[in-house]
Amino acid sequence: MTFTVTIRNQRPGLCGDDRPCEWEFSDERVTVRELIRRWVYEEVDDYNRGLREAPIAPGAWAWVRVPDADLPPPSRSIDWRREFDAALAAYERRAILVLVGPRETLSLDEVVTLASGTEVIFLQLTPIVGRG
Repeated sequence: MTFTVTIRNQRPGLCGDDRPCEWEFSDERVTVRELIRRWVYEEVDDYNRGLREAPIAPGAWAWVRVPDADLPPPSRSIDWRREFDAALAAYERRAILVLVGPRETLSLDEVVTLASGTEVIFLQLTPIVGRG
């Protein structure tokens, strides 16, 4: 039996970035690490197939720093494994929050229970930079 979960990718302050999508799962129990792996894979795969513009250069995807609209999209494929490693590091330093339903996850190895209609939010935090 499969069920569908709604996924939201959010970055505060960036308009139009909250594009919900739906993923199907066959197992209701999954780790936060696996959710992040799938998120990164889907984002990078969409870019590599030409379905979305890259937010920034390879090796520094959106979960690493804020996109720079002045940079052209890279002309080569992006390695999702490299981006996955960067996303895990960003989660560990709390630059990414993963919310499952109304609850924030606390660990990459935390097992969450999904059900049809569950909303998973990947919230990418942006550091506040002072003006000099």
